[in-house]
Amino acid sequence: MKKFITSEVHNFKMVNSRTIMIQAQEFQLTLHDIHGEGMVPNESFLVAIIIDKLPPFWKDFKNYLKLKQNKIGIKDLILGLRLEDDNKLFKMRA
Repeated sequence: MKKFITSEVHNFKMVNSRTIMIQAQEFQLTLHDIHGEGMVPNESFLVAIIIDKLPPFWKDFKNYLKLKQNKIGIKDLILGLRLEDDNKLFKMRA
């Protein structure tokens, strides 16, 4: 089971055609499975994986997050994604 879950994390891809929050929630479910198997990955590592998995449309925000000096946790990352998603939707409607 651990190999299967690890493979899910590795193969997870975010796409432009689906909302970022739904995809982030799906990834969080995979993280829940990881913890359920007794694996405790480093939070900074998980944040880096999520950032790396962001779709091409999120390139600027992805670069911003990679260059950010402060350490960011998963909860803060998800909040940032939600805010950026709202901003992108607002710009598209304007």
